[in-house]
Amino acid sequence: MPTSAATPREDESPNVASTASPGPPPQSTMGMSTPLCQSLVPDNTFGEGPVAARTLCVARWFLFVLYFVLISVFGLYLTTFIMGRVEIIDHRMKYDKLEAPSIAVCPWNPGDTILQQTNASYTIYAVHISLKGATRLPNMPRRCQFDRTCECLDLQDVVLMDTEDAHHGPTGLESKEVQNFRESIEIRTTLMDSSSTQTLKFGLYDSMDHRPSWFYAPQWYMLIGQLRLDSWMVSEENAANLKAMFTGDMGALDRRHFYNFDFSSSVGEHNQRYTRIWYEFRTFFVMETISAQKAWSLFTVVALLILLIGLSNVLMIWELLFPVYSGGAVQRRQVSRPMRWLCRSFCCLDLRDGHEDRHWTKEKSGDADALKKETGQGGYGSTSSEQA
Repeated sequence: MPTSAATPREDESPNVASTASPGPPPQSTMGMSTPLCQSLVPDNTFGEGPVAARTLCVARWFLFVLYFVLISVFGLYLTTFIMGRVEIIDHRMKYDKLEAPSIAVCPWNPGDTILQQTNASYTIYAVHISLKGATRLPNMPRRCQFDRTCECLDLQDVVLMDTEDAHHGPTGLESKEVQNFRESIEIRTTLMDSSSTQTLKFGLYDSMDHRPSWFYAPQWYMLIGQLRLDSWMVSEENAANLKAMFTGDMGALDRRHFYNFDFSSSVGEHNQRYTRIWYEFRTFFVMETISAQKAWSLFTVVALLILLIGLSNVLMIWELLFPVYSGGAVQRRQVSRPMRWLCRSFCCLDLRDGHEDRHWTKEKSGDADALKKETGQGGYGSTSSEQA
């Protein structure tokens, strides 16, 4: 009589959980494992489980957009340099005193020579006007050659002070009403133009930059105006600039000074045979520009490096929004509280890590040996000495 196979009892059933080999962890549909994703944020950075996979996907997109913005901004600046545009740095500086600009008096036509009056006792002289009164300066003119023969009066030893006084006029007389007093310079010249236009060419320069800033005015006229000084520090890698930087002599750097003279003119007195120029500084604020003369220079490379270092600091946003999770030997991350609040408030998304969820899953499934092997007996992040 055939014997039927004995049906095993329920208490004699083999322990399937103990003999079955653990399979590979389930792959989430939101956590892609492409090389690009791995280079951005590695797998299991936020733990395991569907919540961690969703947070990993959001973190990868956030870091990708952050890198894209940084590379785009740096590429835009690099493109401007390739197109020949020069990066500049502007800053406004306040001075207590400024050098009185020297003056060059030239004829109208290039190649001509300035004429002197035969019976004149002087050609050019200057008067310094301050609160102490008007003082004639002992500076003497000299011949100077540009594209025409001129006469120059150097005033590099004369400074104009920023005087804090509100009850004196331009000539130093007392004023009952409030107004700004500025020390000024008056130039008188008997030089003449040899052409029929009877117009003189004037140039303002100083000891820092001998290139004059030119303007024109009829001779025998009186000119009253105010000056504005703009400075340009040319950051070229020449021997003089490099020597000035290494020695700390900032005054020896290549600088260009541009004087803008806004004036009003009036016909002089009857039979007046001299031209009169009166100037003062409008303010003692100077706009200084730092840039190279060409698009590609050592200054351009330094500017790009400074820009790259500055943009790299933007990556600190990643560290603030997704701080490092201190538990475990492998560097893992968690979601900051501000980031979770923003996602819940504006995206209706509970963005959090899955570190605690993974522990709860393994403890619930009864896989105590795997949990001890991964985290140690003392909990997640225990050291080898604690395991021993």
